[in-house]
Amino acid sequence: MKIFLIASDYYAHLVEPNLILLNRYFPENEIVCLGYNRDLFQNTFQPNVTFHSLGNQEHFGKFWTTPLVNYFAQLEDESFIVLIEDFFLTAQVDVDRFKILENEVNSGKAQKAMLDTHLNKFSSDYSDDMVMLDQDAAYRTSLHPAIWTKQYFLKFLKPNNTIWDFEVGSMPASKNDGAVIVSLKDDDLFKVSNFYVRGTPAPRFNAPRAWGTNAGILAEDMRLISQYMPAEYRQKYDQYFKELRDDKRYD
Repeated sequence: MKIFLIASDYYAHLVEPNLILLNRYFPENEIVCLGYNRDLFQNTFQPNVTFHSLGNQEHFGKFWTTPLVNYFAQLEDESFIVLIEDFFLTAQVDVDRFKILENEVNSGKAQKAMLDTHLNKFSSDYSDDMVMLDQDAAYRTSLHPAIWTKQYFLKFLKPNNTIWDFEVGSMPASKNDGAVIVSLKDDDLFKVSNFYVRGTPAPRFNAPRAWGTNAGILAEDMRLISQYMPAEYRQKYDQYFKELRDDKRYD
């Protein structure tokens, strides 16, 4: 299934480590990086990755949706995965379990499939393997990793909206809309680290989880990400990264 990794110029430096981890833990997928200024991104991409420029980001101001509307409207794919650049995959994806969700969307039975379980507490039993998000649940338009149908994604992808408008402002319209949104029971399928929270990168030692993950992230992957961060970040956390244990997962 095609993956769309949406990246702003501000976080362009996160794309290369993100792609490395995607190919490490969920290989053999076609990935399209949707960015803006090509010069800010890596010089070359892996063979399974293509880059598409959405134009000059300054022309769109704070609006996240505007450059995406025309791109996704002309897309031939009827379903796809949407990822945001500051969510890093941190563990192997079980392909057999992924196919359960993929098949549910591709069959037309579901319009969206969450690849984690962060909304499962607002869900009801759907099948032996899956739950369905309640119709009156909040964050039905969450941009946590998910499979979307093109039709359902475009329903909320209106021009002149910020990313906050898409996720939060769309909540009233997404409630009781009849769409079936599923996820797997039990464990997260995509185990991710939410690297930036309100502009602050991990590690955030004053937060319950410094790396924004309930599944843990390996020292090897943390060091990889740090290599692409600005020099002042690397200098600040140099000793921290040296002292990490290779046999431990960090929250």
